[in-house]
Amino acid sequence: MNNKKHKDIIITGSIGEAGAMSLALSDPERIKKRFPYHYMNEIVECGKKISNKETCAAQEKKIKKIVSEAAINDIFVSAIDKKGLMPALWYTGEILGSGFIIDADRIPISQMSVEICELFGSDIYKADSYLSFIICTENGNELCEMLRAEGIEAVIAGHTDKTKAKKICMGDVVRYVDKPR
Repeated sequence: MNNKKHKDIIITGSIGEAGAMSLALSDPERIKKRFPYHYMNEIVECGKKISNKETCAAQEKKIKKIVSEAAINDIFVSAIDKKGLMPALWYTGEILGSGFIIDADRIPISQMSVEICELFGSDIYKADSYLSFIICTENGNELCEMLRAEGIEAVIAGHTDKTKAKKICMGDVVRYVDKPR
């Protein structure tokens, strides 16, 4: 992959959603004690969406089709899976041979997923993010527009750089992404 130009780092989907829903469905009584009634309804509906293999396969196929049809050179795509965002970002940097800077405020995460992960003592950044992807390209705005036009949530969360440092910035705080264990 040509690393001479910086690449936008696009994240699709909602990080940690599959992991959070799995946790919530594993102990619904815990959820009912802590959150309003409507949370459990939303969790069940989200769980159905995530567990529907046909829907999931169709979404993945749609993303790959849009990416393959994009007349954009130098695209890298990586699925974020059961290991979560942090390992996926680390491997992306290694494969591209570059560092990156991610703005934590730009990472797509639902508040409900954050609250569920906190309740169960789980790190949202390491939670299962089935159906989320990292896409790196020199023209992130164009690709994000194409994805959004097809109903796929997509944001530019950061960019690669010339260093080897893999950073996530939360305001003035910088968190380095460690090599997965």
